[in-house]
Amino acid sequence: MEDYIQQQQCRGREREAALSYFDQELRRILDSEPGQAVWHGTQRDLVEMIALVAARRTICDERGVPLSMNRLGERAFRAIGRTMPHHLSKVVYRIRNRMDHSLGIVERWLRLNHQSTDNPIYPSYHNL
Repeated sequence: MEDYIQQQQCRGREREAALSYFDQELRRILDSEPGQAVWHGTQRDLVEMIALVAARRTICDERGVPLSMNRLGERAFRAIGRTMPHHLSKVVYRIRNRMDHSLGIVERWLRLNHQSTDNPIYPSYHNL
């Protein structure tokens, strides 16, 4: 039973590391000038990352108010020079309700984290 508890605690720490990485990655994108940020992932991955960061409420505006998912999406897509999907929440709903949850960005990040030898804490997003 202790092994199971330790595994769950380790899994929680790994998931928190993944979410922190996504928070940093989105901040990097948002801090870029419009059209200047580089995003090598898919639109689906960007939307999923935006939804995860928005749920954590870690990125705030100048008044200290957490940015909504739509506001984060508008800023992120503007920074990478792409058009944001019209119904961001609908895209997030479809992502969250897909049949194969192993395709999620967090699961792929965790899997890559276990395979990475260069930097086991923060694998490059480009390898997801």
